[in-house]
Amino acid sequence: MTEKTSGASVPVASLAPVVYLSEILKSQGKSQPRLSCEQSREIGLRIDGITNREVYSSQWIYNHLRVVFQVERWEDIPASSYPAILSLLDAKKEVANQYRAFRCEMNQFFHREILGGNTPWTPALKTRLTRLLHQKVKLPKQVDWLTLADDLRKMEDAASKGEIGGPDGKPR
Repeated sequence: MTEKTSGASVPVASLAPVVYLSEILKSQGKSQPRLSCEQSREIGLRIDGITNREVYSSQWIYNHLRVVFQVERWEDIPASSYPAILSLLDAKKEVANQYRAFRCEMNQFFHREILGGNTPWTPALKTRLTRLLHQKVKLPKQVDWLTLADDLRKMEDAASKGEIGGPDGKPR
């Protein structure tokens, strides 16, 4: 049987009111205390911390909670499961932190190797040269940065072996 609504046929069953599993269990006398407002708030805060408040990521965590605890709405998880929820979220936080560190490392690699063509970072070269010579360095308008990086590496190696620099650390 179908009902006509705004030109489209819609099965009558789809127009039935929503009945949640928790309501069915409650009517059968099988309900358990639900999570308190404080517990729900703590879960929400932990999920926000894991996902950096990315809604799409949060939805996946709430979905995981529904599946693991076999409920239609995550709010229907029994209060007795609160410690298990926190353990699950703690495990997710650790993995999420590892993933963020990996993404950061890959982002740095992309910038340095792909966009930067594996060239030295010129501000760092100038800073290292200034530190090594213990004086402000003024470079010429045209600089062969690759040669400078190579020479600087050799100078730093020699300085670390004590081959250059006086007792005060300044060049001889």
